[in-house]
Amino acid sequence: MILLSFLIPIFYCSYSQNQIIKGKITDLSGKNSLAGVSVIIKGTQKGTISGAEGDFQIISEKENPILVFSFVGMKTQEVVADKGNLEIKLEADRIGIDEVVAIGYQSRIRKSITGSAYQVSGELIAGSPATSFDLALQGKIPGLVVASPSGTPGTMQDLRVRGAGSILASNQPLIVLDGVPVINIDFSGEPQKSTFGILSALNIQDINSVTVLKDASATSAFGARGSNGVIVITTKNGGYGKTRFNVNSSVGFQHNATNGLEVLNGMQREELMLEAVHNSFNVPVNQAYDFLVKNNLTNTLKTWVETYNRKETNWQNLLTNKNSLVQNYTISASGSDGDSRYYASLGYNNTESTVIGNEFSRISGKFRYQRNFTPDVVFSANIMISNTTQDALLEQSAYFGNPMSTRYLMSPWEQAYLADGKTLNTATTSSFYNTLYLMENDINKNDLTRGLLNTTLKWKITNKLSFKLLYSGDYNVAAYHSYQNRVHGDGKAKGGSAIQSVIRNYNWVSQNSIDYQFLSGENNLAFKFLFEYQENRNNNLSGSGERFPADGLYYLSAASSNLDANAGFTNWKNISCLGMMNYSLKDKYWADLTFRNEGSSLFAPGMRYGNFWSAGAAWNMSQENFMAGIRRLDMLRLRVSYGLSGNSAIGINQYQALLSYDKAYAGEGAVYPKQIGNPELTWEKNRNFDAGFEYSFFEGRLKGFASWYHRYTFDLLQMVPMSRTTGHEALLMNVGSLVNRGYEGEITGEIIQSGEFRFSAGISFATVENEVIELAKDVDGNEINIENATRKVATGHPLYGWYMRKWAGVNPENGKPLWYVNGIDGEVTENYNAAKKEWQGESAIPKLTAGLTTHTEFRNFYFDLSFYYAGGHKIFEDLSVLTHHAGYYTFLYYNGTAKLMDRWQNPGDITDIPKMVYGASDDSKESTRFLFDGDYIRMKDLVLGYQIPVTITRKIGIENADIYLRGTNLFTFAKEKELEYDPETGADGMTRFTTPPVKSIVFGINLNF
Repeated sequence: MILLSFLIPIFYCSYSQNQIIKGKITDLSGKNSLAGVSVIIKGTQKGTISGAEGDFQIISEKENPILVFSFVGMKTQEVVADKGNLEIKLEADRIGIDEVVAIGYQSRIRKSITGSAYQVSGELIAGSPATSFDLALQGKIPGLVVASPSGTPGTMQDLRVRGAGSILASNQPLIVLDGVPVINIDFSGEPQKSTFGILSALNIQDINSVTVLKDASATSAFGARGSNGVIVITTKNGGYGKTRFNVNSSVGFQHNATNGLEVLNGMQREELMLEAVHNSFNVPVNQAYDFLVKNNLTNTLKTWVETYNRKETNWQNLLTNKNSLVQNYTISASGSDGDSRYYASLGYNNTESTVIGNEFSRISGKFRYQRNFTPDVVFSANIMISNTTQDALLEQSAYFGNPMSTRYLMSPWEQAYLADGKTLNTATTSSFYNTLYLMENDINKNDLTRGLLNTTLKWKITNKLSFKLLYSGDYNVAAYHSYQNRVHGDGKAKGGSAIQSVIRNYNWVSQNSIDYQFLSGENNLAFKFLFEYQENRNNNLSGSGERFPADGLYYLSAASSNLDANAGFTNWKNISCLGMMNYSLKDKYWADLTFRNEGSSLFAPGMRYGNFWSAGAAWNMSQENFMAGIRRLDMLRLRVSYGLSGNSAIGINQYQALLSYDKAYAGEGAVYPKQIGNPELTWEKNRNFDAGFEYSFFEGRLKGFASWYHRYTFDLLQMVPMSRTTGHEALLMNVGSLVNRGYEGEITGEIIQSGEFRFSAGISFATVENEVIELAKDVDGNEINIENATRKVATGHPLYGWYMRKWAGVNPENGKPLWYVNGIDGEVTENYNAAKKEWQGESAIPKLTAGLTTHTEFRNFYFDLSFYYAGGHKIFEDLSVLTHHAGYYTFLYYNGTAKLMDRWQNPGDITDIPKMVYGASDDSKESTRFLFDGDYIRMKDLVLGYQIPVTITRKIGIENADIYLRGTNLFTFAKEKELEYDPETGADGMTRFTTPPVKSIVFGINLNF
C-alpha cells in the first residue's frame, strides 16, 4: 500500500503531462468531412488517421506540439495544437506543384525538379487484373510504350521510353525499387518457351507510386544504366495511428482481346485442294478427287472422306479456355505505435490463360517496419517475399507443339479423339501434334521464389547534415521442369525426355550517402553525396535425360539414357560515386547539377570507368511581378536540361578473347577459339536535351505540360565483319549513332463541378522520330548495313525500318502473284526474285502514342473510362508464309486462312488472293502483302463503382467500402481491316503464334476498417 501510494501520484503526474488533442478535418468550405487524412506530430513517428467523419484524436507527450496534416490532393498544413479541440480546413492542391515525386535516390517536390519525371499513384493501377504492374501503365505515362509480345500470364513486356536507342544492347529501362537498382531479366527455363518476367513477382497492391524518368537531368544520376530511361517503383509504407486493415478482392474472367485468324474449315479446305488439282493438272474439278486418289498425291483427303465421313475438328474451340478465371486477393495492415510504423500485406493471384492447361499463380508477402531509435536515428526494414509459378507454352515460333500453331495450322480433317469420343488421338498424320494430349501429359513449369530485403539507417547529425546507410539484397531461385511424354509429340522418338534446371541469382546493393542543406535568406542549397556498390551473382545448374521406362515418371532420376548436365557461374559488379546539387532562389529559380563516376566489370580494365553528368534549370515564371496581372493563371513554369548518360546493358565477357572447352577430339577434351576480344569496348552514350513548360489555370481546374526532347545516342555497339583469315566472323565495336526526338504533352481539366456531379477528363500524347545517323564502314568505306528478310538498319532511316519487296496484287488474266520490279511502283513482275527489295516506309516504332481518360462522379457512384492509341508505325504478319500460301502449305501440310476462299478462279477476277496451285508458290513470301499500318485504339479501362455510404458501413465496423466492376481491353479498333491478328505486338512489330493480349471483366470490393 505504501508503494502504491507513491506510484499513483507518479503515474498521475506522468499522464497529466500528456496532451490529448481532438479535432475534425474538412475541406475549405467546411461542409465536407475528410476521412483518411494523415495527422502526425512533427519530428516523430507518432500519428493517426482521421475517421469517416473527419474526426481524429492524438496524444502528445509535449505541450502544444506542431501537427502535420497531409492528404492526397490537398495542400499539406502544419498547425500548432494550442487547444484541445481543433477545426482543420484543408485546401485542395489542384495545381500539384507541391506534390512529392520519387526520383530514385531521393524524393523532391515537383516544383524543384528540372527534369522530365512523370509519376502515377499506385491507386491508379491497383485495380488492374494484370499479372505485372507494367502492363497496367499502358497509356498512362506519356513517352512510355508498353508492348506485349505475348498474352501468356507472367510474360515480360517490351518497355520503351522515348524510342529505341540501341542496335545490339538492351533498350529496356532501368528498374529502381525503393531507391535501389534491381534486375529485370527473363527467368524462363528455355528460350523457346514463354518468357517469365521478374516484375510479375511484385504485387500491384503493394505499390505506392511509379515514376518514369526520361531526360538527362532525371536519369544521369543512374550513370551508365540510365540512357533508356528509369522506372522508379515506391512500395507502401506504414500509416499512422491505430492499426487499419484493407481488404481488396476481385474475381472475373478473360478472353482474347481480338478473335485472331479465321481458319479454313474442312469443306473449304477440300474445295481448295481439289481446285488446286484442277489448276495444276488441268483436271475438271468434278474429277479432281478421283485423280488425287488414283495418283496417290495424298491420302489425307481420302481418309477424311471415307474413314471419318467428313467429320471436322474445331481446334480453336478445343484449345481455348473459355471464360478463363482471374482472381486477386490482398489483405494489408498498417499503423504506428509510438516510435514505430509498420505495413504488412499478404496477396494471392491466380490467372488462367486463354489457352487450356496454362495458368499463373503468385503468393506474396510484404512487411515494412520503421523505428525511431532516437529522435535523430531512424531504422527501417522492408521485406518482400513471393513465389510465382507459370505454365509455359512453346510459343516463340511455329513449333509443332505450340498450341497456337495447332489452333491456326492443324488440319480440321485431323481427329482430336478416337471413335469413342473420349480417348485422345495420338496417331495424327499432320506435322503438328495433338496439343490436347500434350497439355494433359507434358510438363512445362517455371517456378520463381523471390526474396527482397531493403534496410536503411538514417542519422540526422544536425539540422543541416544527415547520413544514410542502405543495404539491399534481391535473391531469386528459379526452378524449371520440362517433361515431354514418350507417347506423342517431341518426346516420342526419345522415349520421353526431361529437363530440370535451377538458377540462383543474388543481386545486392550497398549505399552510403550524406545530405547537406544550407539555408540563407531566400537561398536554399542542397547537396547529396552517394557511394554505391552493386554486385550480381548468377549460378545455374541443369540436367537432361531421355528414355523413361514407364508413364507417370517425370523426373531426371527416372531417365535411363543420354543423361547430361550443365553448370555455370557469371557475375558482374558496379561501383559508383554520385554528387547532386539543387539550388533555389526565392522559391522560383531552380538549378540542378548531377555528376556520377561509374565503373563496370563488363568492360576491360582500362575502359571500365566513365563520367556522366547533367545540368538543369527551372523558372517558376508565374511568381514574377510582371505576371501578376494575368487573370486565372495559377502557375507557369519553364524548365530545361542537358546531360550525358550511358547504357552498359551488354552480355558478360564481351570485351574478352575467349576459348571454349565444350568439344571433344579423339575422345579427349578439346579447346578452340570462341570469341576475339576488344579491349576498347565501352558503353553506349546518350546526349539528352529536354525543354518544356508546365501550367495551371482556374485554381488547378485546367493544367498540363508540354516538352520537346532530343536524344542523341553514340558509340553504338555493332558487329563489324572481319577478315576470315582471323578465324572469326565479326568483332563487337563501338561505332555509329542514332537519334530519337519528339514532343510530349498532357492537358487535364475538371470540366464540370455542379453540386454532387463532377466530370473531369485528360489527354496525353507523345511523338518519336527515330533515325540512324552513322554506322560502321568496311575497308572500302562502304556502310555496313544490317539486313534480314523484312527489315534493315541503314543511315537516314529508322532503326530496323521495313525493307522488303512490294506486293502488286494478282494478275487478273492468269491469277499469278505480282510484285513491283523496282520495289516502289511502275513495272510489275511474276518472278519474286526479279523484284527488288526497297524501303517501305516507317518501322515498328509508333510515331504517336496517346491516352484519353475521363472520370465522372455522382453522389456515391463513379465511372472511369480510358483509351490508348498507338500509330504511325507498321507491323508484319510474320508467319503468313504458312497461313496464306496459295499452294499446298494451306491445304496439304498445314491449314490456311479463310480469306483464301476469295482467291482468283477465272480470267478477269479482281482479287488479292492468287489462284490455288498443287505445289509451291512464292506468293506468301515476305512482301508488303503482309505489312500493315499498326494504328489502333483500345479501350484500356472501364470502371463502374459505388462507394457504400458510411452510415451503413460504420454499423458493421467498416470505415469505408467500394464495390466496382472493371473491364480491361474490352474493345479494339484497328485501322487495317485486313489485319487478322491483334494489332498490339512486341517491340519488333512481328505478329507471331503467341497468346494474344486479353480482355477481362472483374468484380471487386475494397474494404477499409
